Amino acid sequence: MEFISAHQGHRVGADGLKWGVESMCAVLDEYGVTIAPSTYYAHRARGGPSKADLADAQIIDAIWRLRRSSALFKVLGARKTWIVLRTNGLDVSRCVVEVKSRDVVYDVVG
Repeated sequence: MEFISAHQGHRVGADGLKWGVESMCAVLDEYGVTIAPSTYYAHRARGGPSKADLADAQIIDAIWRLRRSSALFKVLGARKTWIVLRTNGLDVSRCVVEVKSRDVVYDVVG
């Protein structure tokens, strides 16, 4: 997103053609970075993180705090971590806890 924002409107060549969002997205797609122009415009209009990004950060923070609170919680698997989070009032699905647990960096007991 930063690349598109930084280069949008640049003029290149003798004829002074402008770089547009759609053309940059097409070139990025050729290099394996697929970004739809509508995704770029939605990100720019939002001006910050999406609701999904905020929800993910909340879940990762809850898992991190849980695992830092006690040595017992550091060795729990995703299923038992999910049970404790639900008991603490965080409404989250087990599969999300499984995926987000991989993102949490914590000290290993021992």
